[in-house]
Amino acid sequence: MTLFMKKTYVTLSLLLLCGALMAQGGIKFNEGQWNDLLAKAKAQNALIFVDAYTTWCGPCKMMASQVFTQKEVGDFYNSKFINAKIDMEKGEGIELAQRYNVQAYPTFLFVDGDGNIAHRAVGYKLADEFLELGKVALDSEKRLGGLVARYDGGNRDPQFLYDLAMARYEAMDGGHMPVAEEYLATQSDWSTPQNMELIYYIVDNPDSKLFDYMVKNRAAFEVKFGEDAIIDRVQQLIMQKAFANGNEGESALDEVDKMYAKVYPEQAARLSANFRMSYYNMLGDVNNFAKSAVDYFDKYPPTISTNSIMWPGLSTKASRIRTCSRRRSAGPNAQLNSKASILTTIRSPPSILSSAKRKKAKRPLKQPSRSLRKMAKTIAAPPSCWSSGMPINKNVVGCRLSVIRSLCF
Repeated sequence: MTLFMKKTYVTLSLLLLCGALMAQGGIKFNEGQWNDLLAKAKAQNALIFVDAYTTWCGPCKMMASQVFTQKEVGDFYNSKFINAKIDMEKGEGIELAQRYNVQAYPTFLFVDGDGNIAHRAVGYKLADEFLELGKVALDSEKRLGGLVARYDGGNRDPQFLYDLAMARYEAMDGGHMPVAEEYLATQSDWSTPQNMELIYYIVDNPDSKLFDYMVKNRAAFEVKFGEDAIIDRVQQLIMQKAFANGNEGESALDEVDKMYAKVYPEQAARLSANFRMSYYNMLGDVNNFAKSAVDYFDKYPPTISTNSIMWPGLSTKASRIRTCSRRRSAGPNAQLNSKASILTTIRSPPSILSSAKRKKAKRPLKQPSRSLRKMAKTIAAPPSCWSSGMPINKNVVGCRLSVIRSLCF
């Protein structure tokens, strides 16, 4: 054996030894049925720590590789909890995700022997944060279950209600809104920094008093949180309301119309028309997308020529679409150029498209809910952006959809 080979062998051996030691020092997860874990927890008067994860969750993988493997973390959790790692999309995990209202991943659950939640948290944690989480879970006064017990016992101190509402919101256990509303009922002035912060973070229903207050006092909220932040928050709530419970199509678009009329009455029609382009774009509905785009440009002429956004070069019966050229002209012909580009693209026969491009343009929407969630960042911004000198979005939709997604974003 040569000297080089000996050194290589020693190095590999040390690496394997370090890996083994790290694995020994990390959290040891118990395997077995959920009822068996509950029985074990009850017998030992201990809590079950559950890493509620999914295989596709990036932060879950980071926790598994970077935090759970640390010796200090393993020493603490192995000595204090019965640890379980459960995929929420397989086997018993599916029912447990429903029972414990798991809405995001990773979710960390601390469950007693009777199956009750003692504490919970959501999201990636650094090692020191994760250790602190475990310590709070062991403290009956600080953990979420203890706070809820005090609430159920009649504690209605305003500051306690505020703290509990925020704690339940951050833990995503689904119980924050009734507590928040009860807290706000004790407040004669909702415009204090603390109250505005509560409203901004926890409002989750466009039909609620909290949303109405935020809309009525939109200017004040924009000063505190920033105009873009309020735009994003409102858009999220509009999307949530419009596409709730699998709602889609015209009924969903009707909800969008109502929400825009409520929040931005002065520009509701334009925002709704713009939203329709994004909606049909996400669905891959070529015909309705084309109609909505033409309708939009007919009603709302762009201030900058769409040529500066895209102009697909189409040969008579060539089998490809050339790269879009961009012109910087603007003027009275802007609307005509926009509409002409759309109509030319829409009416061009499929033969001008390569098969790959055509496939992309007509791809079926297998999971509407996921695609619709992506619209949160593509729908139109409120009217202020039209007068702020912001550049027009230059993203284009490929193939037959060579039309801008939106004019103002």
